[in-house]
Amino acid sequence: LSVAAAFQAWLLAGPLVMGRLYTDDMAALGQVAFALNVLGILVAVASAFASAALPVVSRASGRSDPRLARYGAVSLVGVLLLTLPLAALAAWAGGPLVVWLLGPEFAEAGRFLGPVVLVAGVIIAPTGYGQTLLLAGRRDVAVYASGAGALVLVLFMGPAVQFFGPGGAIAAAGAAWGVRACVQVVWAHRIGLAKS
Repeated sequence: LSVAAAFQAWLLAGPLVMGRLYTDDMAALGQVAFALNVLGILVAVASAFASAALPVVSRASGRSDPRLARYGAVSLVGVLLLTLPLAALAAWAGGPLVVWLLGPEFAEAGRFLGPVVLVAGVIIAPTGYGQTLLLAGRRDVAVYASGAGALVLVLFMGPAVQFFGPGGAIAAAGAAWGVRACVQVVWAHRIGLAKS
């Protein structure tokens, strides 16, 4: 799990670290850094709520409860149903809110809040699948999923920043976390731990 955690740390820090390689606009990169810090806070809060389910999921796993096979899909849909309206709200109100709180020099960071909320949703969405895999002793899947995401981040960072500007770092992070999520979901289904 420490290897998976290292890959996940790279998925959070890599956009900023590698962003410096692809842009000389340090002011814009600072705006990205602000948005990525908001991302970290959102993920920490959401992860705390998601981890509260682990004792119940663990007991269900110990009893071989057949409902556990649908837990990943139900939690994924629930996260998406919360994320989409929150992302729309952040896209609509994020810019003005950040300007009101921090001043006009942070306006660009406010425009990144909608995409950041979407990325946070992508990070949290497969939590149910990850918990199910972990309880089944499949810790290796977390390594494969996070490693695949880290590879995608490295490969897509340059093109994303060239296409979108410094905000492309957030797009590359979203793609990387999306790959991580897909690997976990597909793996859980392929080995029979999950049902749609």
